[in-house]
Amino acid sequence: MKTLVIFWVVLIFFHTSCTLINNEKKDKSKEIGAAILASQTSSDNQKAIVRGILQNPFGNPLPNLTMEFTKTSGIGTQQLLSTDNISSDGNGKWNFLAEIGSYKVAVRKNDDSVVGTFKLSVDAYELSKVKVSEESNLKVSITEVSAITADPNKMYSVGGRTQGLTSNGLVLVNTSGSISEELSVASGETAFTFNNKLSSGSLYSVEIKTQPSSLICIISNKSNIVLADIESIKIECCPSKQMGGGQLACPLELISNVSTFAGIVGTPGEEDGVGTLATFNGPSGITTDGTYLYVTDTNNHTIRKIEISSRRVTTLAGGGFEAFYDSIGKGALFNSPTGITTNGTNLYVSDTKNNAIRKIVISTAQVTTICSGQNYPTGITADGTNIYFGNNYNNDIAKIVISTDACTLLYNILNYTDPFGITTDGINLYYTSVYYDVIFKQLISSGSYSILAGGYYTPGNADGNTTNARFNNPYGIATDGTNLYVTDSGNHTIRKIDFNGEVTTIVGAGSIGADDGFKTSAKFYYPRGITTDGKNLYVTDYGNHTIRIIE
Repeated sequence: MKTLVIFWVVLIFFHTSCTLINNEKKDKSKEIGAAILASQTSSDNQKAIVRGILQNPFGNPLPNLTMEFTKTSGIGTQQLLSTDNISSDGNGKWNFLAEIGSYKVAVRKNDDSVVGTFKLSVDAYELSKVKVSEESNLKVSITEVSAITADPNKMYSVGGRTQGLTSNGLVLVNTSGSISEELSVASGETAFTFNNKLSSGSLYSVEIKTQPSSLICIISNKSNIVLADIESIKIECCPSKQMGGGQLACPLELISNVSTFAGIVGTPGEEDGVGTLATFNGPSGITTDGTYLYVTDTNNHTIRKIEISSRRVTTLAGGGFEAFYDSIGKGALFNSPTGITTNGTNLYVSDTKNNAIRKIVISTAQVTTICSGQNYPTGITADGTNIYFGNNYNNDIAKIVISTDACTLLYNILNYTDPFGITTDGINLYYTSVYYDVIFKQLISSGSYSILAGGYYTPGNADGNTTNARFNNPYGIATDGTNLYVTDSGNHTIRKIDFNGEVTTIVGAGSIGADDGFKTSAKFYYPRGITTDGKNLYVTDYGNHTIRIIE
């Protein structure tokens, strides 16, 4: 019986690029490895598991790309099919079980055309040393390398546990190489195991195919290498609730990976299309019913609709020029709409420069004005019974009763608050003050309010508790029911605030850019709106004219 030895080496992320100079490629190879394994000689069963992320110009998710590894050095030349050795998902993540040697990696579309290539080298003696050289405009990040000794004759099971599964309808899919297996998990079951066992050293990747309509389920520990029976996959399900402009369920478990969901970076426009084939012009507000995203495309004076599963962008309402007119779909006219929210049936839009709140029936795209004569309305949110919005120039909060469309002043705030973005958990309102650089908390029942986080009229960029934290023009705000998420527009970051006021930065380098990536390697350009579908965050990246996803 062979001993399985695992050496895990956590590596830093990096990006490489290449240019052509006088028809000669400039090599920018970088060696990965913060720690070095002891020297070791190759054996038949000694391999390295290499994990990474492919960031490509098509955006996210990847358009049916596959990765093909060709071994170019070592003992002989071997063709390694991606379906046997690669696990590629919609986030661009890949896992490769490599032998010692060098590989040329071709990234192909489903029509077999190559969209880019790069080189991967695994050191002959120290499996923790991996080199990557790019040959095209693809950006490749290596996230982890592990040296293993596996016994392919040993077979192991793959499974895990569920929590909160109160309805039927959960179907899981485990993919290992070219083989996929589906498994239905019944209501009340707390453990699951796939029927097919996998050989030692192979990869597994488990995804949720379908889930009960009343629940939102989140999966963790979903992919790894098989070296023993797998029991660590966790699926947590929570009842879904439309609240605060998003879907509330379990607390979000983010890995803080940022990628472009829709729109072309730096290219304003009004084209409908899929993902990065569509264009926006200064998108501001965003909301979701769990199936679609709805965006105020401010400088186009339109309301856009994005199907989450396909990333297909269409124009729901607005004629594309500034005016004020009720009608259906593109016959209706807006003037610089900013905030948007939904109760699942209707959309409610802050038509800012028309000083009005507009209602859109989602099923028919019928637009009506339900609240006029306002004073620069911006952020807007819903709790299922009422709509709340801020009149930025009046420093007040107004309310609309959903059942009657009655519009009334709720709080006439005498002190300077400058309400902008707004969300709710059903008990409190939380709103940002762009001008005063703080986040306010206001109890709905009494109207009493206080600063939850930030230094009043003291811009900056600092994590910390309550008034020790600093923001710079905080704009949009959303909640998952446990935490708040704020687009810190002037700092070009996304911040998280727990309900005790503890502030942390989850993504963003703090400088202008459009880079996708993890945590502080990602960049934004004046992010504005933010919402959640119960699994991920979605952000309108105003200056880049794109919609970003944070997983």
